[in-house]
Amino acid sequence: MNVQERITALVDGEIVDETEIAETNKLLFSDDNLKFDYDAQIIVKNLLKEKFADTKTPDYLAESIKSKLKAETKVQNKYSKGSS
Repeated sequence: MNVQERITALVDGEIVDETEIAETNKLLFSDDNLKFDYDAQIIVKNLLKEKFADTKTPDYLAESIKSKLKAETKVQNKYSKGSS
């Protein structure tokens, strides 16, 4: 994962490993450009959250997402069972 992907993952709460969080934060605070990118992503995420907080996902989109997640889960289960 490159630095930009790590920043995005941190903003999205996808990084759960404390060591990786600490390493990413260290990178952020050692580089003004990376810190700016991080701050910009936080601002955009919060603005979008505020703007669309009351917006319901269209049914067709929700169903599409659910079916894709279900298919992906089946694929992951198939491979995880096969590797045991």
